[in-house]
Amino acid sequence: MKRTIVFLTGIAGAIIFFLAVFPLPLQADYKYDYYDYQEMVTLLKDLETQAASKNPNVYSLQVIGYSYQNNPIYAVKFSDNPDQEEDDEPDVVIDGGIHGNEWLPVDSNLNFIQYLFDAYYNDTHPDHDEVVDLVNNFEIWIIPMINVDGRIRDDLNHGDPDSFWIDTTYHAGDNVGWRMNVQEVDCPAMPDGTNQGIDINRTFSYKFWELSDCTKTTYNGGTAFAAPESRVLKDFINNHMVSLLLHQHSNLQVIYGASDTTGLGDYISLEADTIYDEGLPNPLMALTNGIEFLTGGASAVRHESKDGRVSPQKGSGVCGGSVYSGQYFEWLWEEIDCILAPDNHSRRAIQNIFYEYAYIEYTEPQYAYMNVYGYIDDGKVGQHERDDGSNGFHPSSGAMNQWIIEKSVEMNKYLIKQSRYPFSPRYHADMSWRPEAPNTDLAIVGAKISEVGDGLPGCLTTDTNGRDLLAPGTKRITWNVQNNGTGTRTVRTEIEICAVTVDECSTPFSVTLTKENVPPEKIETFTYEYSFEPLKDYWVTLKTIEAHTWDDVVTMYNNYVSAQASWSEVITSYNEYTEPDYENDLKRFVLTTLSD
Repeated sequence: MKRTIVFLTGIAGAIIFFLAVFPLPLQADYKYDYYDYQEMVTLLKDLETQAASKNPNVYSLQVIGYSYQNNPIYAVKFSDNPDQEEDDEPDVVIDGGIHGNEWLPVDSNLNFIQYLFDAYYNDTHPDHDEVVDLVNNFEIWIIPMINVDGRIRDDLNHGDPDSFWIDTTYHAGDNVGWRMNVQEVDCPAMPDGTNQGIDINRTFSYKFWELSDCTKTTYNGGTAFAAPESRVLKDFINNHMVSLLLHQHSNLQVIYGASDTTGLGDYISLEADTIYDEGLPNPLMALTNGIEFLTGGASAVRHESKDGRVSPQKGSGVCGGSVYSGQYFEWLWEEIDCILAPDNHSRRAIQNIFYEYAYIEYTEPQYAYMNVYGYIDDGKVGQHERDDGSNGFHPSSGAMNQWIIEKSVEMNKYLIKQSRYPFSPRYHADMSWRPEAPNTDLAIVGAKISEVGDGLPGCLTTDTNGRDLLAPGTKRITWNVQNNGTGTRTVRTEIEICAVTVDECSTPFSVTLTKENVPPEKIETFTYEYSFEPLKDYWVTLKTIEAHTWDDVVTMYNNYVSAQASWSEVITSYNEYTEPDYENDLKRFVLTTLSD
């Protein structure tokens, strides 16, 4: 499936030309001081202490798992009922720091956490009413730093941007910072047969690449979900009703969406990027806004392959994998079709946006003309002082960093609001419906399998082989279906559960559930309780069913008569009309039950 890709590079030459003709005065700047891991933990726990004394307490700090070195991986939840899962409210997830040397997304996330906290509890804050509305109507999850071990290794001096890992003992690419986790892996190519580091963002099962090189900074660990951090993310996603996810990186200068076939990823990406159009303080900062610039830097790195990734080569693995595949955002959206995958045939169908923060740095001479990283009086941005040792992954310009971080607050708020309509995009300014956006009809916008009871998270776990496990017994399957149409309708949805034999669904059991008079944009919550037997493999498939009537056929027939169409053409058209496209209306859990 082709992805929507929106490049923000390619304007460096235009910026430099502009500055040569219209030089700007040097802006006041300061050296940016990042949070390190321990400082982050201190901040999050301090907010937890403050929130405990407030009424209502809308802040929940949770440990969602542990890294390879057993460091806690934290998530913050903002909600008017933070200790419950409000299944009828959209869950939106904002995460970052999956690579250890990508510091700016982490600080952006921490800033957003502090912003939501301050705006909610301060009645005089200019955004107080807006933030209260967000907290009361959405389940807002922020995972500020995924790869905590990698960040601890990369950060040599408490968030000092010119003091980061440059030792190339393990991988040649480590001269720009430590990217991976710190897991010890078998590596026959190394002198002692071992090496350190797995790229967490290459371990997911979509197009997993068995030919990955253990000496490279993109090594995927040899098997899907080999990194414990990726299994933590897998558990988290499986067990919450996630509607929309923002996955943050640096520093490629790009925004793209996973879902291009419906056009919806494209619309959300464009809206998110146009937020950076507003209030640009000077042309230097236009480097964060380059939708219309699809030449220059963009053309130098863009490669159209089947899956639309930014890739200089096509897949060569059994499952079509390459050095660029196995990424988290693809796993969130695509159905897994890979015999090497422990969750083969699963599908989350979660709309998501992949965003790379705005700095970019090229050391290759042929790309020097589009290198926007440098000193401001050279027509570039990023460094606080000339030759201070920082780089595009660890930019030191406080003025530029702060501007990007503040703009990301606006983008985050837009995406939280958009999570209510993940398959029916809105204009970001007033959240009005985009009438030219594709009509996706019905969509499933969240699902989980939990213990029986209200307000509970899911109860799937992931073993070290990447399989999804479930304790046997009666469980509740919960899912949300949204009417994205323009009129009131009957919503029908189906759950199919089957024991799996030799990779095929045997003796399927299915139930159709119906809700009538569902108004446009309404999200309906469905539940079904099922008794899972021990020591079996199961597929749990959720899908929507189009509820068209005979009146629809009559209307179509009259239209075709007026167009002098044949009856066979009417039937063909009706069959196409009623056939679900399953781009956004099918989810599937693939799991194994434990013993009693």
